[in-house]
Amino acid sequence: VRAVPILVLILWVYYGLPQVADIAISMFWAGVLALAISDSAFQAEIFRAGIQSIDRGQHEAAHSISLSY
Repeated sequence: VRAVPILVLILWVYYGLPQVADIAISMFWAGVLALAISDSAFQAEIFRAGIQSIDRGQHEAAHSISLSY
């Protein structure tokens, strides 16, 4: 989803979603949904990178005092 341009994603949601899911969606909500899908992919990548950047020693120290993510 991150490699798809936002305009293409908006068009897919506005024209493709009603054909696949048989629902009607306004232009506004198609834009909101497309932006939410796009931004959630970027946020997931940011959180993944943040979790992976934690040093192994820090991770083991957190486990030793019963902390989780």
